[in-house]
Amino acid sequence: MPSPEASSSPVASSAPAASPSPTSFATITPTPSPDTSALHAAIDVFSADIESYWTVEYPRVYGGDYVPISQLLAYHDVRDAPFCNAFRLRLRNAFYCEAEDYIAWDEHGLMLPLYKDAGEFAVAFVLAHEWGHAVAARARANLPANVFGELQADCFAGAYSTWAEARGLLRPGGTDAAIFAMYQRRDPAGTPWLSEDAHGSALDRIRAFSAGIDGGAELCAGYSLPSPDSTPPGLPPTAP
Repeated sequence: MPSPEASSSPVASSAPAASPSPTSFATITPTPSPDTSALHAAIDVFSADIESYWTVEYPRVYGGDYVPISQLLAYHDVRDAPFCNAFRLRLRNAFYCEAEDYIAWDEHGLMLPLYKDAGEFAVAFVLAHEWGHAVAARARANLPANVFGELQADCFAGAYSTWAEARGLLRPGGTDAAIFAMYQRRDPAGTPWLSEDAHGSALDRIRAFSAGIDGGAELCAGYSLPSPDSTPPGLPPTAP
């Protein structure tokens, strides 16, 4: 979830429309193409399932009731990219906006290529990762907007994948699809560890995802900043 880009356009113009059902998403394209119809169907299935997962897991891990995401948005170019506060979302990106409580993604620049190249669970991984940010916000357990929060979101996505497998939604090769998405979205070599836009190397991200598979959401919730004398990647504590 890289930071959105600054824009001089007025924030008022970016206010989201009324929230749709949490089991469907809003898209600006009125008539989906054959290419996007299958993608939209996958997004509907996985977004509903991720909501179901957190409806069960959030009370167990954090206490209290889980509050569904207010809105899901697809955008297609810089002109219809939504705003978060005073910033317009980037292309080829997905993002959770805490201020407006929505998850948005670039359909043609991110989700459709992932779907075509790696399949539906690559898309599910992106959604589960962004939901991880939303869950951390609801728990008021946000880590800084840098690599630590991103790896926690990867961990939550791994925890969700175990649920999806039990429900028959993680098909053979699904984990490989998630790894493909992480590899595609890895940090370039030399990215500073504490850069605001850092997500971690491919290895960092895969390790965090695997930690979630092995330890579940409770392990990911225990993710914390490493001590000053520790070294990256500062992954969640080892499951007992």
